Amino acid sequence: MPFIPSEQVIPFFCIEATCLSPIDPRIEELEEYVLKNYIESQNFLPSMWASQDLSRPRTTNCCESFHAHFQKFFQNSNPNIFTLINRHGDVQQLTLMKFFAISKGGNAKTRKRDRCQREKEMGESHTRIQRSQNFEI
Repeated sequence: MPFIPSEQVIPFFCIEATCLSPIDPRIEELEEYVLKNYIESQNFLPSMWASQDLSRPRTTNCCESFHAHFQKFFQNSNPNIFTLINRHGDVQQLTLMKFFAISKGGNAKTRKRDRCQREKEMGESHTRIQRSQNFEI
């Protein structure tokens, strides 16, 4: 159904999908769930997820990319909770920087050298903030 135009999702689901589904209580339960949560609900309107726009990503590559990037921050598989929180804040700052660049008409894609420089500057500013909080300055 994600490839059907959003205005045709409800007729398609009500006519085609329910007529073609096998008679099985589990399938009926799934159909009721989809109808309740994704078609009739105001939380996830079909206009949010049903689109024929080919320019929108249809994969989870962006999620995989985020996870790979986030994972590079840690030296072991069980990091200290404070390290995890600090690194999450760093990633959030990078994301906000990209968001503001895009909202001002810029480009979110940056050269690796520029990104590395920004990450280094963020690390230095983070260290200064920690020192000031610990009264080391």
